[in-house]
Amino acid sequence: MKFKFCALSLLFAMMLFSCKNNEGDVTLEDIEVNELDTAREINNDNAAINSDSIIKNLQGKWKETEYSFREVHFENTKVKFNEEGVAEETVFRKYSISKDCPFEVNNLKNAGEDDIFLVMEEARTCEIIKVTDSTLTLSGFNVSSNSDYNIVYKKLK
Repeated sequence: MKFKFCALSLLFAMMLFSCKNNEGDVTLEDIEVNELDTAREINNDNAAINSDSIIKNLQGKWKETEYSFREVHFENTKVKFNEEGVAEETVFRKYSISKDCPFEVNNLKNAGEDDIFLVMEEARTCEIIKVTDSTLTLSGFNVSSNSDYNIVYKKLK
């Protein structure tokens, strides 16, 4: 009798635990799929900005409209900011175009979701960039004056 009771108890326990609802369980396969989906979403966001097209439009020299002694020169994925009267010789520095600023900066206080950034890798800075065929605008937030700034350049022929 003891054997039947133990066998029935064991059978009952197995049935009880085997009927468990598995809807909330997460498997390793589920996690891998979610990570792949997230990676695809990130790649789609970066592809949506088409950084190659922006870099192509940036090539050449640009002159600031409000202060004509300041120029910016883009050459492939390097940029040089020139200003008359500066003692040190300016050099080309590597830049990239991104949907996100990879650095912690204090000049992007009012950046929006749709903004695109000029990322200066060596200086670890970012500015919001807008480019058309003939106009380049770099913008951000000036912590000294506590106000937004927009620097507008026109393309030189």
